[in-house]
Amino acid sequence: MAGLALLLANDHLFKAWQPGPVTGKLSDVAGMLMFPPLLAVLVAAVVPRVPARALAVGALAATAAGFAFVKATAYGAQLASQAWSLVNEPSLVRADVTDLLALPALALCRWAWQRTARRPAPSRGTARLVRGALLLPVALLATTATTASPQRGPEAILLHEDGGRVVLGVNGRSDVEWAVSADDGLTWTALDREPDSATALQASRQDCAGSACYRVVTGGLRVESSADGGVTWQTAWEISGSQLAKLTEAYERRGLFGPTGEPTGDLMSFALVVREVGNGHVVLVANGRDGILRRGADGQWTRLGSWQGGVLEPPPALA
Repeated sequence: MAGLALLLANDHLFKAWQPGPVTGKLSDVAGMLMFPPLLAVLVAAVVPRVPARALAVGALAATAAGFAFVKATAYGAQLASQAWSLVNEPSLVRADVTDLLALPALALCRWAWQRTARRPAPSRGTARLVRGALLLPVALLATTATTASPQRGPEAILLHEDGGRVVLGVNGRSDVEWAVSADDGLTWTALDREPDSATALQASRQDCAGSACYRVVTGGLRVESSADGGVTWQTAWEISGSQLAKLTEAYERRGLFGPTGEPTGDLMSFALVVREVGNGHVVLVANGRDGILRRGADGQWTRLGSWQGGVLEPPPALA
């Protein structure tokens, strides 16, 4: 309960009041306090015959191992981003070894379990049911909300085909900006109001033109293609490794990083649209802070830039 209270207060009050590394780490500490008991309760609900000690030890060990894997390795962070994007809006989890400073809070969580084990709650009772009915949903929502990376603008996050046009949704610094293209992404025009089709806008991660299919890989700047209707896939376009590091540095030099040191827009592929043109097809991809990516009918991939304030800002060069 203390961990849950700290998580809610930190995410909704402290971070807005005093953004920075301290409030960033407080959320991790709160997670170390509340996630093991939450995990143990969820497992017990599915497998009620597991001994309490095994649940507690297993939940503590799983939390420590999972947190270390995600925060200490790029692969772990990518897997976490993909997993959370399946159950929530497109999310980005970043690897940061300094977050491992929160791991000692698990010792406090273990102490709380041992103290509780000496005075177990009654197996039945109204108070126990009320605690479960109130705390579990709040804890699940708080965990999901704090894990999903808040979308910071300007970043292209939505693409939608509407009556022969392509509608782009950009999460701006203060509000969502809309743009539309009638020539398959070559030029864009600002919309001064939310499009009528906005209720249908979703982050479509896969689209096809005949048997030619494309999909974005959440958690990175990557697009995969399939020539057999989605049976087999291969990488069609990607920015990773040293190129991704250079791109991140380029955006940092532009002064697009917030007070906590995190970029004001996520560098990841959110959505795409495939358009049939003549004997070929065009692919448009919403690449977050890096803006719009276009594959022409000739197969050439081009980064068009980010849409903000009614203009298309060219992207940083990778060379």
